[in-house]
Amino acid sequence: MVTPGPVMTPAPPMRPLPAASPSTPLLPTAAPAPENALVTARVRQAFNAWQHGRIDRTEYSPAAGGTYIDAYVAVVSPDLTAIGPLQSVQFRTASLLLGDLVYRYDITGSAGAVSVLYALDARGRTDGIVFTPLIFRSSAP
Repeated sequence: MVTPGPVMTPAPPMRPLPAASPSTPLLPTAAPAPENALVTARVRQAFNAWQHGRIDRTEYSPAAGGTYIDAYVAVVSPDLTAIGPLQSVQFRTASLLLGDLVYRYDITGSAGAVSVLYALDARGRTDGIVFTPLIFRSSAP
């Protein structure tokens, strides 16, 4: 004896999406977060620590503190040292990404510059830091 299979019902007909007006953005946008002087000071401190090859892992989240081992710091430190003494830290933007508040800065030294992504977790601990030569960054601020 064969039992009948499930009965398939047709999907309702698709309705076209309403046309977007020229003033309606296609993607939701949020106002960028303003600069936070405390975070800027922490970025300055973190850059100096990385430049000198001595980071304080207690300031990092458990995941980040375990990721940035001494060997990794030793690879990054000479590149940051080549930038020269820190001259300026310029805030660019901040946004929420995967639960972290990620800040972007440009840091200039006497002999070069670097872009920095600096992530804070929900508890305010450093959850990630990425240094990128400005040559690889787009020209948009």
